[in-house]
Amino acid sequence: MKEKLEKINNITVLGAGISGREVVRWAISQGKKVLLSDNKPLSSLSGDFIDFCRLNNVYLETGGHTIDSIKDASLVVASPGISPDLDIIKEIKKRQIPIMGEIDLAIRLWDGPVIGITGTNGKTTTTSLTGCIFKNADIPVAVAGNIGKPLIGYVADGNTRRVAVLEISSFQIDCFSELNDFGSPVFTSVAITNITPDHLDRYKSFENYINSKFKVCDFLKKDGYLVLNSNLLEFEDRFKEKTNNMILFGDNPKGNYFAKIDNNTLITEIPGKSQRFNISKWRLKGSHNLENLACAAILGLINNVEGEAIQGTINNFKAPAHRIQFVEKINNVEYYNDSKATNVASVMKALDAISNPVALIAGGRGKGESYLPLKSYALSKRLKAAILIGEEAESLRNVFEDIIPVIMINSKKNGFEAIYEAVSLAKEMAAPNDAVLLSPACASFDMFKNYEERGDAFMKAVADIKEKYEGR
Repeated sequence: MKEKLEKINNITVLGAGISGREVVRWAISQGKKVLLSDNKPLSSLSGDFIDFCRLNNVYLETGGHTIDSIKDASLVVASPGISPDLDIIKEIKKRQIPIMGEIDLAIRLWDGPVIGITGTNGKTTTTSLTGCIFKNADIPVAVAGNIGKPLIGYVADGNTRRVAVLEISSFQIDCFSELNDFGSPVFTSVAITNITPDHLDRYKSFENYINSKFKVCDFLKKDGYLVLNSNLLEFEDRFKEKTNNMILFGDNPKGNYFAKIDNNTLITEIPGKSQRFNISKWRLKGSHNLENLACAAILGLINNVEGEAIQGTINNFKAPAHRIQFVEKINNVEYYNDSKATNVASVMKALDAISNPVALIAGGRGKGESYLPLKSYALSKRLKAAILIGEEAESLRNVFEDIIPVIMINSKKNGFEAIYEAVSLAKEMAAPNDAVLLSPACASFDMFKNYEERGDAFMKAVADIKEKYEGR
């Protein structure tokens, strides 16, 4: 497959985000002729990158994707943010031009084992955990995909003889192509953490979203391992033909091979090995994070990592930023940054993980799902108040009003102002032994560049309020 890719000369890259820019850099390093097309104006690109493109004769098309951008292409590499329903994508398929995503391209150029981790929630934590396990075992690893540096960047640098641990979103899975002759499958092991409704603004139905997630199994090597949350066994028809090896984790794992929690012990059974790990020093909140740990431990063990590296990770691992991240304790009120919670299921996990009554900051750009499952948390008094921001504030108010106090933040404020006001109001509403939780249930793009910027704004607001009010 590498040889066929190396013979391609004309490459069109759709999307000038971080992965698209790294694809351009790789293609230039291989002497390819490159055209980069982006919907945004030229002014949205950095001057340094524009200079790089001009120096290396990269043709830049900005302000929209035209048919001219693909007429000479032997391969199109598309950003995962580009909808498969766009006319340009339909035209590419009509012309039978090979099309793939950055991860799909990079994996086919990779020389080491490749682990793919997907799911609605828990991907980032499980990927980070798995990467830490390999690092603690002194095994060279690249943690990439929907987290950190794009994998094609490692390829461009010539660092392909290591384990690749990849967080993969459904949008990225959609960019995997079977309609080319570059070879498949590609994963030595695949993990699916869970599947709950999400991205229904892009997918026509939850069923379509489920199918997108399980498409990753189409690219699992026949002798590779599928590591699966036991709650997903109801979808067995989607993967039972795809692998000979399956290991379950979760509340009720069945079969001979599994990972489960029993009191303060993680028990693992994989082919040829049975091990137990003490989790008394595990720091992450919530039962969902124990599932993430079980999944990561399996991925380490099936790739021949020794138990000491896993135990060390259990003892020392800290939660990734923006996922039920403890920020501060001010006047006996705990503040948590859960900005990465962009769907209802992830908010529910955060609320389940925090035992204190919660003043919730939520809202943003909707993704097409119902917020009604959150109503039970208000009825049960787990939620004591809701401070709502962004485009979905009104929809969220309809769930909470008449049950708990609800405050709406002016939608015309910029994101930083809205977050600061929300934190200030939450401080006034929270009593000692309560928690203030940013867990939006929505995407961030109405007010911020991404969920990281939203989470950083929350932590800055908390720090300012701590300095101003603590002890008063």
